[in-house]
Amino acid sequence: MPPELRPLLRLEALRRPGGPGPLEAALLEGWALSQTVYRFDPDAYEHLQGSCFEGTVPLALLARLPEPSLYVAFPRPRPTGLGLAHGFFARLEAGTLWLLHDLSDWGDLELQAFPLDGEAEAAVRPYRAEALRRAYLSFVASLAPDLSAADIDFDPWEADAAGAALSLLLYRVAAPGDAAEAPAPPGGEGLRLWEVGGRLGGALRRVQEEEPRGLTRRKRKRLRPHERGPLVGRGFWHGRWAGPDHRPVLELRWRPAMRWGLRSLEGLPEVVLRAEGLGGPG
Repeated sequence: MPPELRPLLRLEALRRPGGPGPLEAALLEGWALSQTVYRFDPDAYEHLQGSCFEGTVPLALLARLPEPSLYVAFPRPRPTGLGLAHGFFARLEAGTLWLLHDLSDWGDLELQAFPLDGEAEAAVRPYRAEALRRAYLSFVASLAPDLSAADIDFDPWEADAAGAALSLLLYRVAAPGDAAEAPAPPGGEGLRLWEVGGRLGGALRRVQEEEPRGLTRRKRKRLRPHERGPLVGRGFWHGRWAGPDHRPVLELRWRPAMRWGLRSLEGLPEVVLRAEGLGGPG
């Protein structure tokens, strides 16, 4: 089954006995209004989902997502602390980003919440359970006021799943030109499917083609660093404030780590977002 069809099956589960809880159901119904799916290029996904965060990377940037409710379909299942993840739902609601992770077990949807007034580096650290619980209960109460705290199943989530999701969404904001609408697959009538990261993924593949072929590990170790060819490593997001003090502008950049000897650096698109209107460093 194509991964972009999984959210449609999740919607079908809403009508079955014992389906998702009220909060998960509300997020799924919100997605049903747009039925937007992002399908990332496999190589772009592989490098983006492992990225780290440096400097100032405010989550307020995610308020600029083109759609307030969407589903990100992974090109391949991603291992997490709770099993294989196939994608996630994302919804912007009242200054908060809500993520609903789609795990292998059809009955298992795991929730995370991120206030948009925070920063990415802090968000990917393990949550303080009590702080997340308060935010979770507050949102549940706004959707289902008849529920009590005792009725709500709450589990703190792992930071690696958070970092992967935030990095993929940041790329959609920072590189709006690297997305193209695609035909819906068979059985997905009504879906708005977007191919994301094709330009970045193609450039990363061209870089990897410069890697020397046929070298054993022993031969590679004998080469000097600049003779070993390029190697694309874990990427990173870096944010910094630039411009005059009275009107600073945030510059957000994503770059993969590179080994010496890269000849096609010019062919790798630089992901830069100059974001105004966020306020200066506090």
